[in-house]
Amino acid sequence: MFLSNKSTLDLDELIKSFEVGYRSYISKIIVESLGSKESLLAELNKIDINQSSLVNSGKYSGKLNKLRKNYIDLYKCIDYSYNCMITGEIADSDSENSNVLYVSELLDIVFSLLNPYFNWLCRNFETKDQFVYFSEVYKSVRNDIIVILSKLKITYWSEELGKIFRLIKDNADSKEFSKLREEFINNNQCFGGSVIEIE
Repeated sequence: MFLSNKSTLDLDELIKSFEVGYRSYISKIIVESLGSKESLLAELNKIDINQSSLVNSGKYSGKLNKLRKNYIDLYKCIDYSYNCMITGEIADSDSENSNVLYVSELLDIVFSLLNPYFNWLCRNFETKDQFVYFSEVYKSVRNDIIVILSKLKITYWSEELGKIFRLIKDNADSKEFSKLREEFINNNQCFGGSVIEIE
């Protein structure tokens, strides 16, 4: 089963509006908690991930090193998103002149600074691993929908997307998520019924 063209556009709108709200909210936490690029770097430097035989330790160590290396540009993007939220301007991640974090960068920051800044994001999930899993599903669908649009096979992912949208939105200020269409998020099946048609 695949999405119709109209439903693909609806899903694209939902995913991008969630992205704007999520990025704004994460940016707000970082700017209001840390306040500067130097403080962001100091927080990143406190994190110690030793490469070991544990699964993915090298992957996360590499991501952390990349965040440290790019902290100036990352903070500029974070500050820009925060200011867009304050002024009501919409930061478009698909614009060529975009100065916003990619979803992958956003998630790397959230995962790296989970404790103490973003632990609350996990509270409605069964485990932190489940939060990470659903976040990665969101990133995959967000990236894939741009490339393959209506070819995206969505039936498997619909429950996961609906869950992360609802659980994160329920924990965040409504101001950051004001662009989200409530009928998408509050629909129990999220991608069923008249909201998004699956062929």
